[in-house]
Amino acid sequence: MHRARPFFAAHLQSSLGTGAGYVAILLLAYEQLGNAWGATAVLLADLAPAMLLGPLLGGLIDHTSRLGCAIVADVIGALAFAGLAFLPHSTASLVLLALVAGLSSALLRPATCALLPALVTREQLTRANGIFGAVREIGQLAGPALAAGVLLVATPSALLAFNAATFAVSALLLIRLRGKLNAPASAADEPTTATSLRAARPLFVTSAAVMLVAGATNVAELVLARLFIVTVRGRIQTTIPAGSHGRAFGVLDAIDSWAFGAAILAGGALAASVGGRITFAMAGTGALLVLLAALRPKEVTTWVASGN
Repeated sequence: MHRARPFFAAHLQSSLGTGAGYVAILLLAYEQLGNAWGATAVLLADLAPAMLLGPLLGGLIDHTSRLGCAIVADVIGALAFAGLAFLPHSTASLVLLALVAGLSSALLRPATCALLPALVTREQLTRANGIFGAVREIGQLAGPALAAGVLLVATPSALLAFNAATFAVSALLLIRLRGKLNAPASAADEPTTATSLRAARPLFVTSAAVMLVAGATNVAELVLARLFIVTVRGRIQTTIPAGSHGRAFGVLDAIDSWAFGAAILAGGALAASVGGRITFAMAGTGALLVLLAALRPKEVTTWVASGN
């Protein structure tokens, strides 16, 4: 597990910067357009690369280098947020740079998920995924709090510059992992990609459904969804051949991004028409239905009998 320490350190500080940076970019978007549609446009621009390119970027990861793609993604993120911090602001530049930042995220997420199994043993993978999820959530929960304090004495551009710096530091930390990855398992020791991807279809569908109902309530509810994603991530890493992890996580990222993009639009429409409480109730009911649909009949009986 000690080999993964630079990996966890990179993502802790990067997630902190991301949590703070997105507060800043949404503020800039709102100020630029003067209404909430500015924030919506930036959020959708950030999701668009994963929605449209997720499987392609996953294939790129599988056919090149998981570590190399993660480092490149961090460099792209650093450049995108440096541009947001220091270039003149306009609606077009904000959306364009949000697209570049989204490209960074769309490449970074599957690359890091595919990279983690190469840093720990199979027995350590569940624990490592839990740490990975916790590190991200700590950063993304503390990031907005940091942003609130910084904005009392500085402009959003300072937060954007800070986020750019965290991407650069992340790239430098990941470079330290060169030559320290586990050797890939031989093809004879793993199931075929086609068979394992078919077996993983319920994971893809369930993950997208959770993202849809959680995202409909509020962007912050994504934190709750990602606690679920930790389990999905581990299942994919252990059921799909390592050589196909990039494609699997690229597909998952694309599906989740489409679901979350739809949730952004649907959540706003629902909140405006029926109110926040009913929106939360509808999303909670949807999450329960997803749970029941994902469980096997025997598991449902056990779950109900236990009184949960």
